[in-house]
Amino acid sequence: ASAPASAESPGASAEGPTGSHAASGRDVLVELLAKHANDLRTLDDLPRLLPPELTRSFVLKHGRDRKGERGHLVETRISQSADPLAPRAIVWDERRALFVSYNGGLPTQKNGQRLDVLSWDEATRAFALEAVAFPPATDGGATLERSNECATCHGPRSRPIFSMYPDWPGFYGSDNDELNNPRVAVQAAELADYRRFRAEVAKRHPRYRPLFEGDGADAETFPYRPDVSEEIHARSRAFRHRPGLRLGLLLNRLQARSIVAHVTRHPRYSRFGAFFLSHLLMCRSPLPPDAEVEAALGEPVRRVAGGPLVHYRQLWKLFDLEVRDVDIRYSYPHAGYHSDDASKNPMAVGYVGTYWNSYFDGSATIDELVAHGLYAHRAKEDATIAGLVTPSGLTRKYKHLSARYALDETFFAAMDAAGLWIPIPYPRSLHEVHHREGFPPDHQKQHDALCAALTAAPKRD
Repeated sequence: ASAPASAESPGASAEGPTGSHAASGRDVLVELLAKHANDLRTLDDLPRLLPPELTRSFVLKHGRDRKGERGHLVETRISQSADPLAPRAIVWDERRALFVSYNGGLPTQKNGQRLDVLSWDEATRAFALEAVAFPPATDGGATLERSNECATCHGPRSRPIFSMYPDWPGFYGSDNDELNNPRVAVQAAELADYRRFRAEVAKRHPRYRPLFEGDGADAETFPYRPDVSEEIHARSRAFRHRPGLRLGLLLNRLQARSIVAHVTRHPRYSRFGAFFLSHLLMCRSPLPPDAEVEAALGEPVRRVAGGPLVHYRQLWKLFDLEVRDVDIRYSYPHAGYHSDDASKNPMAVGYVGTYWNSYFDGSATIDELVAHGLYAHRAKEDATIAGLVTPSGLTRKYKHLSARYALDETFFAAMDAAGLWIPIPYPRSLHEVHHREGFPPDHQKQHDALCAALTAAPKRD
């Protein structure tokens, strides 16, 4: 049986962000702005009016310039500045996939009277970035407006930006959603700031007070983990207490849906779909590139370490995408996207051996999510691959941990509806640092069977 609503992950719904709703997240926000047009004169007036589905899930960015505990590079290009006592709040509705953000409005902060809005349109499989400026420019009240400024950081596809699990530098809970391990310097430093913020600001400031009125908010480290127990059944390890983890999971799944839609609609997909998937999966003997591949690239094919795999950047180029269009860990112009070598930094972009270290959200990489999306698309028309895959999902992975699962069941169902994944072999060196689940024999058997079917008799879609 499902857990009571109060016990489930905040804001979650089994229907999830890709289900059918009476209104989209954007529509709900537009309606709220119109309904309270006479009441909204400053940004301070808005948070108390936001629905609980939105205010139940949030992370706070303190803005301290510290590299991630595992080496994740810091994000330097930001449209809203943050401060430990006036953090940038990123607040989201997991059911409607609506994300809003704002800072504390200090005179020293940039865009202190602007609400940034990221919304998801399931019909078009696309993100949209808009903003609400205060005070309203007209007597009609505050309205959502497109902003050209957003494209600088979010790119032409308006994709989200969020660091890779389990490092979120600049955020409270930057180390694995934890604050109270005194043996970890970054946690000790963040907890000291967080205690001051909770005591001096959060209970009084109209932008933060609504975030701390929900169930469990009395805990010192809310909404982050209440303790740092490593016992696998510990309820504190539930995703309910892991807002950074939940945010990355949701954004990565929506991003994967957007990428799958782009690739399958691309005119080159019918010719290169099987080729692309065999290389994305890192098949031992992927489909070899031919003259058509080279012609589409407009440059010589680059091999990975002299082996059969085509370079990761060229795979995406077949569909007119760059790595920074797919990966969300940095802002679009971040220098970190120039890297091809992640062998010395497990949080970096690039290769570890022949494995491309793609964005990992704590459960799956963007490549694993995209691989399943493309497989599911192809399997509808190709009987030779249909039924070869039992995809991985959060419910399947965590259901046996009953105490934790009771807190996360609805969230897991929603995320599984948004995206399952096909495990891809990864280097052992990433296992501990990424908290990976391993690649057992059944994963290898499935991988081998799918690769064999993809490469035996490639077909057009």
